[in-house]
Amino acid sequence: KIIGSGSFGNVYLAKNTLDNKLYAIKHMEKNKLSKLLNSLKGIYREIDIQSRIEHENIIRILYTYEDKESFNLVMEYAQNGNLFHYIRKNKGLSESQTFQLFIQVVNAIYFLHKNDLIHRDIKPENILLFNNKENNESDKENNFLIKLCDFGWCVKLNGEERKTFCGTTEYMSPELIDHKIYSKEIDIWSLGILLYEMIHGYSPFRPNKAKFDEREVFENIKKHNLKFGKNISDRCKKLIFNLL
Repeated sequence: KIIGSGSFGNVYLAKNTLDNKLYAIKHMEKNKLSKLLNSLKGIYREIDIQSRIEHENIIRILYTYEDKESFNLVMEYAQNGNLFHYIRKNKGLSESQTFQLFIQVVNAIYFLHKNDLIHRDIKPENILLFNNKENNESDKENNFLIKLCDFGWCVKLNGEERKTFCGTTEYMSPELIDHKIYSKEIDIWSLGILLYEMIHGYSPFRPNKAKFDEREVFENIKKHNLKFGKNISDRCKKLIFNLL
């Protein structure tokens, strides 16, 4: 069955008939990719990068196959969905649980940066939740293992700065919006936005109305107008400020 969908195709839940284990298959149609992208280089880059990475907080591509019509990526299946739906369901998380989850995302980004890679699309939808076997079952609040996914915008720097306009509007840094060159710092900015959203249940620069234009988001980002909730600690505020 379909468990996710996007501009390029769908993600399917599949069962391996040999061992009865569940997997996620990302199916991307080449005709859709060609219409939305100038070339298929980015897809081959995503497959190459993610197939080589081995880290406990990064989703693994276990197998890939390609035909004339599509790319298919077989990956680990996240039993608990993504962080976006978990945050919305709980209307924001406690600081203690946020720390347990956030530090795992930081570990993944630290690993990427150490290997001269930038993700360029950190957001709750790209963070998957797995059962954490190491934690006690009674510890319901901290029983998730975090895995970063979707490496479509990930790129190796090779000592160079970048200028491609990419990512998700509410998570874009000021230099991205202004079409300036950038490096690993844009991921650090996105971590600040992520931390804010985990605590509050919504992103900091999103206008408080149902319909809005992305230019309004960009203006709020440039103004750096942060408003914190009443219950957030000074230490957490300071960390968010420093990341941004």
